[in-house]
Amino acid sequence: MSPEQAMGEELDARTDLFSFGVVLYEMATGSQPFKGNTSAVIFEAILNRAPTSPVRLNPNLPPRLEEIINKALEKDREMRYQSAAELRSDLRRLERDTRIAKAGSSSSAAVAPAAAAPAIESAVRTPKSRAKLWPALAALLTLFAIGVGVFAGVKFNTKPIPAYQPITFRRGEIRNARFAPDGQSIIYGAAWEGNPVEMFVARPDSPESRPLGIPDTDVLAISSKGEMAVSLNRRNRVGFVWTGMLARVPLAGGAPREVLDNTEAAAWTPDGSDLAVVHYADGTDRLEFPIGHVLYETSGWIGSPRFSPKGDMIAFTDHPLANDDGGSVDVVDLAGKVKTLSYGWVSVRTLAWKSADEIWFSGTPDAASGEAHAVSLTGKQRLILRTPGPFDLEDIAADGRVLLDHESERAGILALAPGQKTERELGWLDWSVVRDISNDGKFILFIEAGEAGGAEYATYVRPTDGSPAVRISNGHAASISPDSKWVMTYDNAHPAVMRLYPIGPGEPKSIDLKNFSVAYSCWFPDGKRMLVVASEPGHAMRLYELDPPNTTLRPITAEGTGTQWNTISPDSRYVAVLDANDKMFIAPIAGGDPRLVPNAEPGEIPIRWSNDPQWIFVAKPTQIPTKVYRLNVEDGKRELWMTLSPADRTGLDTTSSLRMTPDGKSYAYSYERFISELYLATKVR
Repeated sequence: MSPEQAMGEELDARTDLFSFGVVLYEMATGSQPFKGNTSAVIFEAILNRAPTSPVRLNPNLPPRLEEIINKALEKDREMRYQSAAELRSDLRRLERDTRIAKAGSSSSAAVAPAAAAPAIESAVRTPKSRAKLWPALAALLTLFAIGVGVFAGVKFNTKPIPAYQPITFRRGEIRNARFAPDGQSIIYGAAWEGNPVEMFVARPDSPESRPLGIPDTDVLAISSKGEMAVSLNRRNRVGFVWTGMLARVPLAGGAPREVLDNTEAAAWTPDGSDLAVVHYADGTDRLEFPIGHVLYETSGWIGSPRFSPKGDMIAFTDHPLANDDGGSVDVVDLAGKVKTLSYGWVSVRTLAWKSADEIWFSGTPDAASGEAHAVSLTGKQRLILRTPGPFDLEDIAADGRVLLDHESERAGILALAPGQKTERELGWLDWSVVRDISNDGKFILFIEAGEAGGAEYATYVRPTDGSPAVRISNGHAASISPDSKWVMTYDNAHPAVMRLYPIGPGEPKSIDLKNFSVAYSCWFPDGKRMLVVASEPGHAMRLYELDPPNTTLRPITAEGTGTQWNTISPDSRYVAVLDANDKMFIAPIAGGDPRLVPNAEPGEIPIRWSNDPQWIFVAKPTQIPTKVYRLNVEDGKRELWMTLSPADRTGLDTTSSLRMTPDGKSYAYSYERFISELYLATKVR
């Protein structure tokens, strides 16, 4: 029995894969993995004890076979083989590598492992019925016994170990990197030692990088004809999403020619004649080819578009939430037909085509360290690389060399507590992002969104006096109630459900909004009604009013007008919000036409309505240093309130999620720091 079967839990195909691992263990070692004189002892071993190492019992076993057996016997089924196809692939690779290792030996000695492959494949093809599995396993037992004799005394070869050559040596952040058409030169954008982003050219045979002389510019793509698509004045739009002015510039030199603003990414056709772009417009992210013709759009965001070598489709990463990097790897043909190749990734970062039928991408399914995977156009998937720490797979050369941007990432929180004159660091684990501050400024609400927070993230509260943080729940933190007694959360697994957790004693509550997907929510000043940012299937985000226990949402704004950046006036009559074109409006909550906030600058967001209903605090949080203004919503008068910036600006990507008390005297904000290095990887298979 598998551990889940022993505990009476719901079963799936992975239970049969555990049973297969038990049989394979006994075949390889002659011993049962879990022993005992009574059923109770055996159950205890299945649940709590690791079996003796197979190689210890049979030193002639290939180390790779022990790895396969151990993975099949994982007690946590999320860490076990997830499908028979995955297990079959590992066994077939084992058989192949053994056959290669025996290529110089007698032909008869190589027969047994080669003959074992069909039986292995048959044995694991359909794990749903153990009754059908045993005959194939019996055949495998005979062949495997012969194969073990063949393996004895033979040096076991594994696939080549990747080699990594550093390309950059300065301290700062790599933004994007691409191979030039010659396959040797590498063009990358980087912000070194706290300076603005700039483009550089490097070669593997030299430790030096040469600036291209185009300041405040990042590379997006390089054509086969030697023309670059670059991003001018690149700025953070939301979360992981950066945007800027798309421009074209010859690699040989020249001035950029502007093409399209609010462009997040770009990809050249294989012949270098045209560009596909990810363009943000009217509240949605759009994959366009040619520019202006929409192939795919989402209320979330689209990343890393790349044309296939044949030019007949575009691969991209699809992220359903604007402020999250979880998602899938998709392809779309030029008629707009979309196919998802791989999904369920907690983080999926960048991709490139390895061949006409295989895509390599960086991502992780469980918030662990960095991984790169390959997926074919039929959906067949395999692991390529695993490293300690995240990385972006930037590009793949024609000869198979890979550009990797290996990163050390951290998001921290700086806060000014009531009555204090200096900021205090309140970051807790590796990726702390502030979500709210109590009205009295005495504690903050934040999420841990990195590896420490896990796949579902984690919600914490922490006093601004520096006392330890307290974990509240899994999921995304949203806001603190006006009386500081409750926090509101939501999660990706149940996007329609808002959850309320008491900060002190009490029982949690939930509000189910059925078909809606919640992106943010907060309380009105009265502490009873709620403002909800949500979308219905097939519709863009908008603001709604919710009056619990009634679960009916009443629209406040038009579709496309709704982000977590909004603030309600002290009298609960108005909400300041950005529209689909990032313009700041005041919308009447009871209904009526919204009005433009006078003198609000492009890129500014509403932070908090002050105690005086004529003034709101606004800022451009992606600019460093971040200047916070008090803006009069009636006449547009503005006053500089304060300037925020961490002392060490090296690798500082952005400040974000600024939250303030109504009097503007206490605040908390997050900063994101990336220290990255560019590597050239070879022998990656």
